[in-house]
Amino acid sequence: MKFTLPFFSLLVLLLSSCAHVIKKDHGFKQTTAVTVNGAQVRSGLKPMGGTQGLSISAMVVTVGTGSTDGPFLWRVEAEGKEGVHEWLRVNKVRVTTQTTKRDEWYPAKNLGVNAPFKKDPFKEGVSFAQYQIPGRLTVMPREDGKVKLHLNVSVKANGKIQSRWIKIELDPESKRNNESIFLPTEIVKSFKKDPRGWDW
Repeated sequence: MKFTLPFFSLLVLLLSSCAHVIKKDHGFKQTTAVTVNGAQVRSGLKPMGGTQGLSISAMVVTVGTGSTDGPFLWRVEAEGKEGVHEWLRVNKVRVTTQTTKRDEWYPAKNLGVNAPFKKDPFKEGVSFAQYQIPGRLTVMPREDGKVKLHLNVSVKANGKIQSRWIKIELDPESKRNNESIFLPTEIVKSFKKDPRGWDW
């Protein structure tokens, strides 16, 4: 078999590349789940702001620096029992901030969607549902301080619906994150669809 130069270069890259990333993450601490109709409901955030500084080259261990910051993609997540929980719905959302004293209601027209529970392929007997709220949660951890999400959510399980208000407090957190990445592994992961991944 005859290999072309581009193919050989790609092979070398896959076999030898690795990177070390140093990041300063500005975000919020992991929230505690709240029980609604037997399901564990929490918020999920993915930072969209910050800076990046990583370059990749074959056969070289590369060090990059960067940071993450708000605004955030956001969603409401729930974990329940397979065959028991049917759907999750976010009815109303109010966002308040401690430092900047913001108090805002999210437009109700973008809510009220039933997000079905799906079987978790990695956990026996577990199902999950998630509703990614359209748009971005425009808060900045270092400027807005603690953020409170006041959510009215409904969960249907065994044919019965329970609705309740829950409050999720987001405490700002800044931390240094050192991460080593083996690039071939990351490339393989990119071809696999994560059932709990984010919709961009």
